[in-house]
Amino acid sequence: MILLFRILLKFVFSKKNSHILVVFQNNHELRGGGGYITQLLDISCGKWKIKLDFRHDYHDFKHRKLIEPPEMVKKYLGLKHWHLRDSNLFGSFNENADSISKNYNSIYPNYEVAGVIAINFSLIEKILNILGEVQLKSKNIDGVNLFSELTNTVS
Repeated sequence: MILLFRILLKFVFSKKNSHILVVFQNNHELRGGGGYITQLLDISCGKWKIKLDFRHDYHDFKHRKLIEPPEMVKKYLGLKHWHLRDSNLFGSFNENADSISKNYNSIYPNYEVAGVIAINFSLIEKILNILGEVQLKSKNIDGVNLFSELTNTVS
């Protein structure tokens, strides 16, 4: 955790803007590299500033230009286009991070992705069990109802 904090500070004090993507995955719909990507937090940092942008609507993940999927995805899944929400199919986190970055850059071409952090619902549930419930848009969210509330929001 201390190393992560140091890295974040390095980006904040940098002379150029970089983007760190925190990918929230639904571990109830597993992929090779975690769960189905439901939401994304873009942490823009540099020039002594930090800006947070949540991207959760399907329209936020629509490509301006379509990306061709990797050969194995075309062959086994028959997909003609590669989407951000499915870009974590690989067993290797580095491959998934590269794929997520490539997909994100196709949607937001002027953003330089410096890193990817993946989090699944189980981690957030455990944190809420420790910290207690939080209020989100007039709803109380805790470790027990997190998944159902997020699923309702996405639906």
